[in-house]
Amino acid sequence: MIRQGLFAISLLACTRAVAHDLHADADPANDWIQGLTNSEKALCCGTNDCYPLHSGALRISADGELTVQVEGAWYPVLEPYLLRDASPDGRAWVCPRMKSTAGGYAYSVQSVRCLLLPMVM
Repeated sequence: MIRQGLFAISLLACTRAVAHDLHADADPANDWIQGLTNSEKALCCGTNDCYPLHSGALRISADGELTVQVEGAWYPVLEPYLLRDASPDGRAWVCPRMKSTAGGYAYSVQSVRCLLLPMVM
C-alpha cells in the first residue's frame, strides 16, 4: 500500500515537471509562446501552461475591462498581463498563474499571468 502511494506521488511529480517543457506536446505550431513576457517581465511560460480560450471564455465589459474563464471561475485581466497582437494563430490564449498546494503536488489557479490576444489586421 505504501509503495502504491509513493508511486502515485512520484508519478504526479514527474507529470508536473513536464508541464514546463515547451516542446512536450510535440506540436511545434504553438511553440511561439516561448520567451513571451508580460509587462512585469514575468514569463508567460510554455505551451503546456498556456492554452487557447474556448468560445465564450473571454468577456469585455462596457468600460473595456477584460475577464477570462479558467477552470470554471472568472478572473480579471489587468493591463500588465495583457499582450496585444501576440497570438499569431488568430486565437486568444490564457496563461494562468498557479498556486502550489499540497506540498507542490497540486496546483490551483490564482490569477492570470498573461492573456495573449490575436494579431489585428
